Amino acid sequence: MSPNYAFIRDAFITFENLILQTKRKGLSGIAITDHNSIIGALKFQKLVKSKDIDLDVIIGEEIRTASGDIIGLYLEEEIPPGKSAQETLDLISDVSGIAVAAHPYARSGVGEGIIKRCKFDALETQNSKRCDLDNSKAGELARQLDLAEVGGSDAHQSSDIGNAYTLVPDALSVTDAIKDRRTRAIMETRSQPLSYARRFLYQFKLPRSQCLPS
Repeated sequence: MSPNYAFIRDAFITFENLILQTKRKGLSGIAITDHNSIIGALKFQKLVKSKDIDLDVIIGEEIRTASGDIIGLYLEEEIPPGKSAQETLDLISDVSGIAVAAHPYARSGVGEGIIKRCKFDALETQNSKRCDLDNSKAGELARQLDLAEVGGSDAHQSSDIGNAYTLVPDALSVTDAIKDRRTRAIMETRSQPLSYARRFLYQFKLPRSQCLPS
């Protein structure tokens, strides 16, 4: 396993810094998953292609459903927010996308009940902004339900990029690796709570044992 992929969300990061950080962290690919929009992802993918940069850019969206956040990957169009979890999963499936339950134990996650009732392709089991307990519970749930595990840096500034990521076997595409449940979620470095200041949410440091609401 060598290709590694990071999830970037609603970032305060220029495209130039994004390219520099992915190279510095040795990332093979990156998923841009802004809230309720794929515009930034499409622009970044176009830039990477125009510069002939060896980086796989996945078009994604973190969709704010009526029940919580769901990530859609490999999207061809925006998925509208505000629908039920099942409606959102159906729309992702309609465009042959990948559905990921983001930070399932955060306040903005869909929660364990919906994950058990609905069909997801993967569970985010390592999120660099979540506490150890949340990530551990997510990993246990993924194994219980036989779902693929993915890691996301949930990066909102350049220093967060690659702090958590997903390992994919060399011979497989990301889609096939998730479908075959052969991904690995890796936590390299926990993002510092100070990074939340850019989102105007948190400007103080919490002990690692405490969970951070999102």
